[in-house]
Amino acid sequence: MREGFLYSSQTIRNIFTDVGAGFSDSESITHIATSSEEIDTGGFFIPLLGNRDGHEFIPSALSRGAVLFLCERNHPILEKISPEDRKKAIFVKNTLRALGKIAEFHRMRYRPLVLGITGSSGKTTTKEILGMSLSYLPFDELVITEKNYNNEIGVPFTIFKIHKQTRIVIIEMGMNHSGEISRLTRMAKPHHVILTGIGPSHIENLGSLEAIAYAKSEIMEGMFKGGNFYLPTGIKYLEIFQKHAKKRNLNFKLFQLKDSDSIKLIERSAEGYILEVFGEKVEWKIPVYKILENLTAVVDLVSDLGFDKKEVANKLKAYQSTNRRNVILEKELTLLDDTYNANPDSMISSLQSLVHVGSGKDCYAILGDMKELGSYSEKYHKKVGKIAAELGLKGLIGFGADSNFIVTSYMKHFRESKFAVQFEDSEDSIQKIRDLLKSNLKQGDIVLIKGSRSMKMERIVESIKEIGFVNE
Repeated sequence: MREGFLYSSQTIRNIFTDVGAGFSDSESITHIATSSEEIDTGGFFIPLLGNRDGHEFIPSALSRGAVLFLCERNHPILEKISPEDRKKAIFVKNTLRALGKIAEFHRMRYRPLVLGITGSSGKTTTKEILGMSLSYLPFDELVITEKNYNNEIGVPFTIFKIHKQTRIVIIEMGMNHSGEISRLTRMAKPHHVILTGIGPSHIENLGSLEAIAYAKSEIMEGMFKGGNFYLPTGIKYLEIFQKHAKKRNLNFKLFQLKDSDSIKLIERSAEGYILEVFGEKVEWKIPVYKILENLTAVVDLVSDLGFDKKEVANKLKAYQSTNRRNVILEKELTLLDDTYNANPDSMISSLQSLVHVGSGKDCYAILGDMKELGSYSEKYHKKVGKIAAELGLKGLIGFGADSNFIVTSYMKHFRESKFAVQFEDSEDSIQKIRDLLKSNLKQGDIVLIKGSRSMKMERIVESIKEIGFVNE
């Protein structure tokens, strides 16, 4: 990742008390990057630990013109760097934590309104909706997390986009382990936060839903006193969030579609819903009720903060789902492409949306493994299979080893299906799935395709497109 970064090297050194080997003359920094290939003259290189140790690329970054770099103390790479180039180093215990410290320094130089979003599912879509609703503001006044760059690398690079013209910052914050949200919120220092909910995402790492609730509540640690904390009515472990909000002197705001004064559900439509937002009719072409609840949080927030209601409503009229999130593709078949990611809550929500969109049609699903569930994997995959049966899907295909639990549970609870089969994750299996659909489905049928990001379920969508079932 790379972002513009206009500082002197001495200013950055001053953030750290232990700067290590010595000082070169202060030089002008023009950009900051985590890849040596993105470094050129004036660059500040941040080597991170990933599939490879980023320190191995420090010599390359220096050769490309880096004037400053982070380096963990006593790292062996120093033996390959000249004494003169070592003077460009800032020595730290952990380069990832140091990146966060630099981001926090940059954040505190400016005073924009920062809106944070977190949750076990729906946070990226909620971020996109909030961004769209405020997109009537001048382009240079609004900073929004790109894609799902919501971790300890992505959040700092969102913060680095803040400049003196920035008025509003929308930052998505995710986690895999306890403590991550705490570090992110202390960097971002949000004024107001939307929590979309808690669910079993990452339960493999955190151990229980209660632990996930505690981890999500960390987001309040960085909030300014008097800020608004929005969370859904009926959320599990409500008392955990109430306790933290009271301790931080935050305004506790529960949101629920049926209780909102700003948004009303008028009726269902074939593609989604007809809404009234601030008195304006909005044709909402996303057939996922859970997203309506998160839209309620967005509408409540912009109303509470005094944004232009008419402008917000007009922008929401133009919102379209993107990035393989509930995208409807139609030709001979209708595909509900929701391949971006999956967890138990979002999988069930998407199955309900399938039946909504496919009202009067035969509905099928191709469901991939849901990852990071650990010892809970069998339980939640079986739950999804049971829901698929209760919804009356005509057929179901599992993709991946754990999807077998979905298929067996579906077969146990529904004995009138046209087919129920599980395939291993392979290119040969994708061909077999395509052939199965071609042999058994008819014009007008609708198919949901969904699985965790690592399953790359979009491969199946593209394969189906190749045989002319749906439009490109």
